[in-house]
Amino acid sequence: IEGMSGTSFVRDITEDDEGNIYVSSDAGVYRLNPAEYVKQFWEQCATLDAINNNAYALRFSAGTLTVSGENGLYETTNDGLTWTKVNTEIITPIHSIVTSDIATFLVSSNAIWRSISGTYLPIVEFPFECRKAELFAGNLYVTTDRGLYRSSTISDIYSDEHVRFVVAFNQINRNGKIPAVFCLRTLASR
Repeated sequence: IEGMSGTSFVRDITEDDEGNIYVSSDAGVYRLNPAEYVKQFWEQCATLDAINNNAYALRFSAGTLTVSGENGLYETTNDGLTWTKVNTEIITPIHSIVTSDIATFLVSSNAIWRSISGTYLPIVEFPFECRKAELFAGNLYVTTDRGLYRSSTISDIYSDEHVRFVVAFNQINRNGKIPAVFCLRTLASR
């Protein structure tokens, strides 16, 4: 499929309610309308930031596409024709956006931020790299370059000021080393 020239790599992918597929990349956000039967191609969305168009995490919910750029979060409700900067205290790339009925969690390269009332506050900082997160069975899981971590059972991810995280699966320890984990998907039935 054509249309992504100048893009070296894709960081995230999501789909909207109409079936459009969005990807974030080192060259911005691209949109593919799979219903286009004549010729499918990736269409580059409007620039996020005049200085840097790097795009990281994507999240589509309730008609709004949210994307992380180098300098914070941006939202669009018109297929990426225009972007509005979301007023957050975080001006670093976000690698994962996780939402629940209660809170939104943002994962930067070494921290997790939580918002319940619109203000993002850090709930944990790691001494190593983080990438993706998922909510599963009441726990928050995060991939890191030191393995998979989950929120501790003694922590409440929605109310504790600081949330404790522990290694999720010690079984992946091989010869005293825990490998990096880069991606994560959970299934509700498992």
